[in-house]
Amino acid sequence: MGLLARYRVKADPLRTERRVEALAACLAALLVVQLLWTAVRLVTLSEPSPVEPAADALGVGEAAALAELEEAQREALRSRPLFWPSRRVAAVPQVANDEPKRQAGNTKGINLVGVFDAGDSAGIIVAIKGKQRRLRVGEQVDGWKLLSVDPTEVVLSSGKRRERLVLQRSTGQ
Repeated sequence: MGLLARYRVKADPLRTERRVEALAACLAALLVVQLLWTAVRLVTLSEPSPVEPAADALGVGEAAALAELEEAQREALRSRPLFWPSRRVAAVPQVANDEPKRQAGNTKGINLVGVFDAGDSAGIIVAIKGKQRRLRVGEQVDGWKLLSVDPTEVVLSSGKRRERLVLQRSTGQ
C-alpha cells in the first residue's frame, strides 16, 4: 500500500520523478512478459517434419568415363588460369561457310560491337556515328532490320539485301 500511495501524492515536488519511475517499472514488466512469452513459445514450438528427397534425386546416373587430358591440354589450362587478371581469351577457330561473310563490319555506317543474350531476347550492340546502341531481334536501325543473332554472327536485312556480319574476338590487349 505504501508504494501506491507514493505515486498518488500530488503536492510533492518529486512527482515527475515518480512518474518516470512508474514508466520504467511498466517497461520492465513488459520486457519480463515478452521474455516469458518467448520462452513459452520456444518450449512448445514443434520442429517441422522432414521432407524426404525424391527417389530420382538420390540415384546416381551413369557417368561418362572422364578421359585423361593430354599434356598439351593440361599445359593450355595451366597457362590460362581462370581467375588471374592476365587471363586472355583463346583463339576460336573460324567455321568455313559457303556464304560470303563480312568481317565485324560496317554495313552502311553500322559497326557491330558485340552480341548479347538477355534470356528471352537476344540482340547486338552497334556503333552508329560514334554512339553505341542495343538492337534486339526484329528492331531496325538506319533501314537495317536485325533478323537473327548467333554467338559469333548476325544477319541484317534491308529490303531484299541481307548482310551477315561476323563478330571478331578481341586479342585482349
